[in-house]
This record gives sequence, structure tokens and C-alpha cells, in this order.
Amino acid sequence: MEEIKACMQTALRSLTRKMSSEKEMLEKLQKWKYSTESIDAVMSDLKRLRYLDDNRLIDALCEEYFTFKKYGPIRVKQTLFKKKFAASLIEETLLLYEDPKRDLHHALYWGEKKMQRLAQKERPAQVRSLQQHLYTKGFRLDTIRQVAQKLIFNKQQDFE
Repeated sequence: MEEIKACMQTALRSLTRKMSSEKEMLEKLQKWKYSTESIDAVMSDLKRLRYLDDNRLIDALCEEYFTFKKYGPIRVKQTLFKKKFAASLIEETLLLYEDPKRDLHHALYWGEKKMQRLAQKERPAQVRSLQQHLYTKGFRLDTIRQVAQKLIFNKQQDFE
């Protein structure tokens, strides 16, 4: 009983600092060398109390990554994998957040910021640097091409 209390305190202390996925929390508690029975009891209590809810957490993270950080879908997917969510949950959630128009506008936002620093460089260096920057932000190749066409070659495509 004492070990369960200590395990619960460790879990709650961790959750006050940073929300965790179920798998992350499980690994944290295992790292503290609590018994399997204690960990199972604490995990079920945390789920029952909705302190651990992967669906709610992944929705909140997607909202943050897409809306506020303006990441592309590839970067969001990688970040969610690092948080150890189930691959099926990630795929389901990303389907709900799929929006090519938003991705294009976010890529344009990052591209315009990057082009301000690339103004003095020659065109091939601009293209390479811009594409690499947008790729690290997690945008798909077709989106990167459209933004490069608009910002470097001034070819207007369906931007609204």
C-alpha cells in the first residue's frame, strides 16, 4: 500500500510538470523501479481520473503544433511519435487535422521569414536553403515546391 502511494505521488508530481502519454508515464514509473502491481494500480487510477488520456492529450498537442507553432504535418507526426503515442492513434488524429490550405499558409509564413535572411544570396542558394528550412518545419514536398515557386520565382499559384 505504501509503494502504491509513493508511485502515485511520483506520477502526480511528474504530471504537474508536464503532461505525458500513457506509455511515457509507464516508462517513467518503471524507471523508478516500482513493482508491476503498483504501476498497474496507479496507471488505472490515473486513467479513471482522466489524468492520463491519450486522446485528449494528442488533440491538445495537434492543436498547439498546427495552430501556434505552425508546424507541417510531417513534423507534427514525428513529434507525436517521440511522445510515444500509438501509431494508429497518431494516424487517426492526423486525418482529422489534415488541411492542405492551412499547411500552405503556414509554409508561406515560414518561407517569407526565411527569405528575409536570404535576400543577399544567389538564387540557387536561396532555393536550397528555403527548401531545407521548410522541410525541417515538416512540410510536404508539394507544399515546399509551391512556396518556393511563389517566393523565389514569383509564380502565383492558388494562394488566397
